[in-house]
Amino acid sequence: MSYKYKLVKVKSSTSTKKAKKAESKAKTALKKAEKKKSKSDKAVRELKKAPKNESAGAKAVRLAKLKKAEKRKSADDKNYQRKKSAHTKASSKLSKLNKKKKQKKYDDKIAAKLEKHDAKWTNEGKCAIYPTNATKHGTKIIYILPSDNENESNSVNVTSWPVDKGTPRSSYARMSDRGITVEGILKGKNGDNAHDKYVTLRKWAEDCVELSYRGGIVYYTHLIISGLSKDNPGLKDDLHVSITFKYVTAASISTKSGKSKKSAKASKSKSGKRTKKYTALTIKPGDTLWALSKKYGKSVKWLTKVNKIKDPNKIYAGKKIRVR
Repeated sequence: MSYKYKLVKVKSSTSTKKAKKAESKAKTALKKAEKKKSKSDKAVRELKKAPKNESAGAKAVRLAKLKKAEKRKSADDKNYQRKKSAHTKASSKLSKLNKKKKQKKYDDKIAAKLEKHDAKWTNEGKCAIYPTNATKHGTKIIYILPSDNENESNSVNVTSWPVDKGTPRSSYARMSDRGITVEGILKGKNGDNAHDKYVTLRKWAEDCVELSYRGGIVYYTHLIISGLSKDNPGLKDDLHVSITFKYVTAASISTKSGKSKKSAKASKSKSGKRTKKYTALTIKPGDTLWALSKKYGKSVKWLTKVNKIKDPNKIYAGKKIRVR
């Protein structure tokens, strides 16, 4: 059973034209906002410079102008950020549409090649391997003639632990591996021609290129070659190959745009004030650190350290000193 592919001509997308127009408009608005921002930045810098021998009246006028300029600068900065965000969004949208358009063009080329190949008789088989996505690898297609087998294998990880009653069993199982194995012949006009096809497959395997496989009864996309081997059991110009594919797909992640609600701020708990209790007195003529240490039960070393006294033999009357 062979698949029929039709070449469909797609008109230039209206959405792409609109996206181009929107991106161009956003770019113009961004440049305008950038120019305005630069002008207000310069005005603030100039007004911040105080001229020599500036009078009090001139200074007051300058500062009043500076205040207005800073307010204008703040508004221009915010406007610039808005325009920048709008341009980034428009550019991203256009990039996605261009990528989609490029992929559609690539798919059409592949479909046309497959259709042309199916229309004529060829001994190289109609099972095709080619890159899934539009990449630097071009639109090259490798045809293989399955001679031995073409099979699919699936395995699922299922927990053997007890699960909650009434819970869907699908919550405790997931697909762990899916593979396709193809064994067949790479036909060639000469030995070199078949070897070149094998080298292309090996290059795709090394680069982990996402591939599509259109077989006799199966059609898969998003495959990566995980195993590749060859031999030549008495074949003159052909190669016998075994190819193992693994199925891969990218996880789709959706993000919500817009501002998220602010979470309530945690309230700060105020700790109680720490009360400091100490005794201080004013030094009188005739006082010494040794006498004060005996009276208040503190060592001379402690009194020197706490009161930051350099020479314990010299204290001056009239100064306050902590004794407890």
